[in-house]
Order: sequence, then structure tokens, then C-alpha cells
Amino acid sequence: MAAPARAAELAAVFPPPRGERAAAASVILGVPHPTTKQPRSTSPSAAGSGERQLQAPSQGAVDARAKRGVLRDRVRPIDFDRVSSVADLVGAMRGASIQARNLGLCAEVLENLYADRGRPTVLLGLAGPLIAAGLRKVLRDLVAGGYVDVIVSTGAILYQDIYQARGFGHYVGDPQADDSRLRELLIDRIYDVYVDEEKFMETDSWLGRVADELPPGNYSSRAYMEFVGRHLDDEQSIVATAARRGHRRRPTPGATRRATPPPRMSAPPTCAKSAPAGKCR
Repeated sequence: MAAPARAAELAAVFPPPRGERAAAASVILGVPHPTTKQPRSTSPSAAGSGERQLQAPSQGAVDARAKRGVLRDRVRPIDFDRVSSVADLVGAMRGASIQARNLGLCAEVLENLYADRGRPTVLLGLAGPLIAAGLRKVLRDLVAGGYVDVIVSTGAILYQDIYQARGFGHYVGDPQADDSRLRELLIDRIYDVYVDEEKFMETDSWLGRVADELPPGNYSSRAYMEFVGRHLDDEQSIVATAARRGHRRRPTPGATRRATPPPRMSAPPTCAKSAPAGKCR
């Protein structure tokens, strides 16, 4: 239905609005209201520049120059014709939006960190069921490769690394499982992952026996984890790998201890400000 005809039909049912409500209704319907005048004004930034100044209903003049300053950088769609590696893909994500952009920016920070000649100390914070999620070797390789210097972790993550280092596993589960039945079987559920409660109890007892080997004294959690790591016979263990590397003498500040840097990311395509949508180079 044409806009004027639609406006007439609505006017027959609802009383015509007045004042500011009339202006808003005119914008929604796309037709001018006969009793409403749309004023024009010029902002100081546009005065003398020859720029046409727009005005939003009931808001006043829009600063076109300030608006252009905000709408400066276009979102750049990921172009798989330009992607040949994971590094290319992550680099292209910097020009995208939401978590893709955040991932690309994080990778950029990491790339700059390893390119820094001073090689800052890298701290890795861990939380969540990362071992149950299958990321154990990823974390272990970061330690083994020298990409991180310090790990700050929840106890659960390191505990489940120790659990696996002793030969016990995580199993594919069902988030809709009957937890009462699992309890009867002494099976613990971490969302969609199962673990053996009996093996947890064995791990608890083993950790207690290891602690009994320590001479009497006060120990930090770091010192205790290093001691536990030396008792683990598993090359893929995060705790054992950190204990081996941490036991080595720390190089003096400024000494060369750079890990092999990750592959360089390709920069996302750039768009000219006047380029039409999708026309990036």
C-alpha cells in the first residue's frame, strides 16, 4: 500500500498527533505532516564550509563533521580468497566485529609481545575446565616452547592435569545425563565430560603421600606444585613440564631467551573512506 494511502487509513482510526509526536509519526510513515514544519539550522562546525547540515527530529542539528569522525573505519569482511593459513585468518579477524575482532586484537598483542627485543615476562592466566575441554597439550606446549614464563591457574586445572598424568582419563558425556545414576556409579560430570570419582580419590591419596615427603616447613603453592611435578612421569603434563623448565636457572634481564615467534599474521584489507561497501584493497 502506498505511504499516503496508509497514512490516511491510520488517520481515520487514530487521532492525528500534534507537535513533536507529529514529527516522529511523519518520520515513521515517511510522509510529511501537514501541521509540522521541519526547521533547519547550521552548526558552528558546518558554518562557512558549504556543508549541508542535517537535523534529527526533536534533537537539533547533527554535527556532520563529528559524525564522519565516528564513522571512520569500516568493518572489513573476512575474505577467504586471501586466507591461506590460520595466521592469515586470525589477522583478518582484526577487521571484523564482536569476538572475531577481539581474537584478532589479542593475537596482535601477542605478536607484538614476542617481537619486543626486551622480551617481557609472559603470565598465562587459566580458569575453567580447560583440561576436560581437551586443551591440555596446547597449554603444555606453550610452556615447553618457552612462550609463557608464569602460570596463574585455578587448582582444578592443575589437579586434572595431575589426574591425567597418573594415567586417568576424561570421557565423552551427556549434559542431560541422570546425575543421580552417575552418583551411584561414582562418576562425576563436568557438563558433557565424565571423570571417574574413584580415580579422583586415588589421586587425592597420591598427592597426600607426595606432600608427606616434604621436610617440615612452610611451602607456597608454587613450591608444592614444583615438588609434585618432579614426581610425575608424563612428558605431556603441564605441571611436570613447568617444573622441569622452572628448575633451570633464569637468564639475566636483557639476555636472549626469545621463543620462536608465532607466524606473522596478514594484515586485514584496508578500505578507502570513499570506497563502496565490499570494495577493499
